[in-house]
Amino acid sequence: MFTLTYPPTPDGVAYYVWEVKRALEALGHEVVVFTNTLSASQPSSDEGDMVRFRSLPFPPYPNYRVPFFPFKKGVRIARRKDLDIVHVHTPFMYGTMGYFVHRELGLPLVSTFHTNFTEMRGTVGGRFLNSFMIDLGWFYSLMLYRKSDAVLAPTEKMATLLRSEGVGDHVHVVWDGIDPRPYGSKADVDLSRFGIPADRPLVLFLSRVTRDKGVYTLLDCAERVHREAGAVFVVAGTGPEREALAREVSRRGVGDFFRVVGFVSDEEKIGLYQRADVFVLPSKAETFGMVLLEAMAAGTPVVAAASGGILDVVRDGENGLLFPFGDSGSLADTLLRVLGDSGLRDGLIEGGRRFVNEEASIRKSAERTLEIYESLL
Repeated sequence: MFTLTYPPTPDGVAYYVWEVKRALEALGHEVVVFTNTLSASQPSSDEGDMVRFRSLPFPPYPNYRVPFFPFKKGVRIARRKDLDIVHVHTPFMYGTMGYFVHRELGLPLVSTFHTNFTEMRGTVGGRFLNSFMIDLGWFYSLMLYRKSDAVLAPTEKMATLLRSEGVGDHVHVVWDGIDPRPYGSKADVDLSRFGIPADRPLVLFLSRVTRDKGVYTLLDCAERVHREAGAVFVVAGTGPEREALAREVSRRGVGDFFRVVGFVSDEEKIGLYQRADVFVLPSKAETFGMVLLEAMAAGTPVVAAASGGILDVVRDGENGLLFPFGDSGSLADTLLRVLGDSGLRDGLIEGGRRFVNEEASIRKSAERTLEIYESLL
């Protein structure tokens, strides 16, 4: 598996690759991950099932890293590993490395569509970056997918998008998944640093902090929801928009009930899910939305924008509620509805847990991925 991002990098793709690696290993298979070092001073390494290439921070997204053109080295290492399948999870450096390994070693190439570049405009600074880099990312991804032997899309809507772009009939729907067990066990973690009043409802956002994630839509609805329901908002996660969002919160004078807290540990993440009265993902750029599964598994009702892959994950009124992307008034209405109706909350919690256990577990994702591997071999 070739991926730009892997734990401890706080990213949905990183944790999915980690989860599916463990699930495939539990089914009796070996998985080698090719990814970045954790710092520029850390040398490249090849230790067992983990190959890391020296890397530097990527300026527009400093929490992501890029390696030093390691294509030939990647092929040399891959040749020693006795691989059967090449599986690319991210484009650019690691997509190219995976493609070279596929070509030089004559191995089947599988690619997973994790990032919808078409909806990411406005997520990085500068007009040039927002036009050139986003277009380049989408063009490169489509080129890689067309050259792959199989492309995995996390939902049917994302598969339809790829087919409409001429990727072909080698697109397969393989749902993302999680191991729900850690989220169902009570988290023993101190959340006092977040300053959440014990008697106030908590609305939680936990994801990459960018414009396409809808963080300003959430901010726009917060004052009304706080006024009518006494809710406190916590925005957790890192991203290029974090500091600008914090400044806007300060400018509006709403910092006493709208907190931008940055990075949270895995233990704090689970604790926040379990403490939250509702989890909200007002995003337009999701191919799937792993955080929705995590919130459902933790027993938290979810509210999400009716866009992208979310439409295949959230079944309105059954395992969550939907609202039109960018409509802060509708989001406020939906949050107030959930916070004010305990029967509705209980039904969404039950539906969410059932959905994760029956349809979106990481074991099911790994088994379906394995079927595709075996068909190519």
